[in-house]
Order: sequence, then structure tokens, then C-alpha cells
Amino acid sequence: MTLNNLLAGLASLAVLQLPVVLPVVSPQPAYAIPKNSAIAKLEVITVYALQKSEDEFIFSETGNTKLVSLFFTNDRAQAALSSMKKYDPLLTAYVQKYSLDKLIPFIESTSGNASANTGKVVFALVTDPANTQQAYNILSAEGLSDSKIKKNLRVPVFFTEPMVNMNLADQGKKQVFFLDYLTLQAVLAKVPNQSVCPKIKVLN
Repeated sequence: MTLNNLLAGLASLAVLQLPVVLPVVSPQPAYAIPKNSAIAKLEVITVYALQKSEDEFIFSETGNTKLVSLFFTNDRAQAALSSMKKYDPLLTAYVQKYSLDKLIPFIESTSGNASANTGKVVFALVTDPANTQQAYNILSAEGLSDSKIKKNLRVPVFFTEPMVNMNLADQGKKQVFFLDYLTLQAVLAKVPNQSVCPKIKVLN
């Protein structure tokens, strides 16, 4: 995924108010959102990167492309780092936490400096396979074909019908979306007096 595609995709997610601390608004096309506004909305999304130093990321290399992985949880980032250190015990690296809005400018500057010598740098969001599988199951049950799901499913985002409402500190009652299926299940288990069990759905 190129930087432009990544930013466009994230802008779309921000419009749909995926982070649990943002209010729900009507979905709009990604191009209707000013770039700076889209980036600002990403403040509530946390990602973790593997780094050698403050401005040097760990990457894998394929051909002329350098791939930097961004993880949604510290546990998954630490697991990836541990796996790397098994193959390279002398590797000196650590996990760095970012809010996505702060990382986007660095991604832009790094990708913009790509050349024939340095190659292309791609930052990729690494989703949990369990979330991807749950999203696949939901979309498949709704009648989407395998080919359409595989082509479009990137970062699954879960919600319910009717929508889950939560009282968030300093923000009041909000309708929320979830980046993690198990988190949504845990919230639903605490909903009192459910006359009708909400249906779990996913944004593709």
C-alpha cells in the first residue's frame, strides 16, 4: 500500500469515527475531508513501531521496497521484536509508541525522499489475523464473495446494530466502533437487560 493509499484509507476511517473516543457522524467520502482534519482525527489511534534509534525504523526489504510494520498493540510489536532477536541476537532495537497523527508527517517525509538509491519506503498497518478472520466470517455471512472480501478488506472495524453507547470520561455518551473483535464482545457482555442481542457487523 502506498503512502497516498494509506492516508486515503485512514482518512476514510476517521470520517467513519472508528476510534472509541470520537462521536459518530454520517459517513462521507474520503475526498470530502481536508487532509489536516483527517490527520488530526488519528490522534486517538495508537500504533507501535520497531526502531533502532529515534529516526531509524526496523524494516524488511523486498526488491527496491522497504516495509516498516506498524502494530496496533504493544504485545504484537514486542513479539515481532523477540522473533527478530532470535535470528539476530546482536540486534539493538526497541518498541516505540505513537499516536498515528504524529507519525503521518514522518511517513510523508520518508516516503517523499525515496530515490533510485534508497528505494521506496512503505509503512503498513499490521492487523490481528483473528480480527481479519472474524471480519471475513461476518462479511461472508452477509453474502459478499470471497474475491470481493479479499480485494477490499484491510483494517476491519467492528460495530453493532443497534449501536453500542458508552459513557466516556470527559466526553459523555458516545456511539462507538471497535478495532478489536474481542473488545467489542467484552463490552457487549456487560450490557445490562438486553431484550435483543445486538448484531455484530464490520466495516469493509
